[in-house]
Parts: sequence; C-alpha cells; structure tokens
Amino acid sequence: MKKGFTLVEMLAIIVLLGLLVTLIILKVRPAIDESRESVSEASANTLVSTFEDYYFEAKLKGVFEGCSYDFTSNINSCSGLSFTGEKPTGGILTLNVDGSINGNLIFDQYEYDIIDNKVYKNNE
Repeated sequence: MKKGFTLVEMLAIIVLLGLLVTLIILKVRPAIDESRESVSEASANTLVSTFEDYYFEAKLKGVFEGCSYDFTSNINSCSGLSFTGEKPTGGILTLNVDGSINGNLIFDQYEYDIIDNKVYKNNE
C-alpha cells in the first residue's frame, strides 16, 4: 500500500486554495480601499486645519500677505509652515489674506477640492 496523495488530489487542493485566496482578497480589498480613502480625507482636513492655525499665528505676529504650498513641485511660500500626516502627492493650497483656504489636494487616486476652508471629495 502506497501512502501519499495522487497528482489529481494535489491539483484539487491547489485549486481550492486558489479559490479561497481569491474570495478572501475580494472581501478584504473594499475595506482596504475605504481605509485608504479615510486616511486621505483625514489628511486633507488636517492640512486645512494646519493652514488655519498658521494664518492665526501669522496674524498675531503682524501683517499677513497670503501664501501657498504647491505639493506637486514641493514649493512652499508659507514660511515656517509644517504639518504632520500623509503628504499629498500633488495639488496646491492657497491661504489668502482673509484666511480663506482654496485649492486641491491629490493623494494617489483620491482628489479633494478645498473651497473656503472646506474639503470636498472630487468625484471625477
């Protein structure tokens, strides 16, 4: 009597394992995508809050003439502005003299428009 599995039995096990992995990936992927989107939106809101804080601090120090941060080319005209969190992969934020923040932010495949300090998901 031989012990072990036949080639057909091994192939059946491999096919079943492949199907299980595929089903798991299909169930988990939407949760991962939702998580990435949540992190991107939270980072966009954090950036707007950081710009608001920067504006109030600049006003306390004296006259504020406005500034912008271009995340695509990494050009920052907001002297001393720093933030934590996920850095956008593109976009530009403009902080106007009156404290309004406008622009857009891109986090990989997620894009947000910022209009008068409010973050809106861009549904292109």
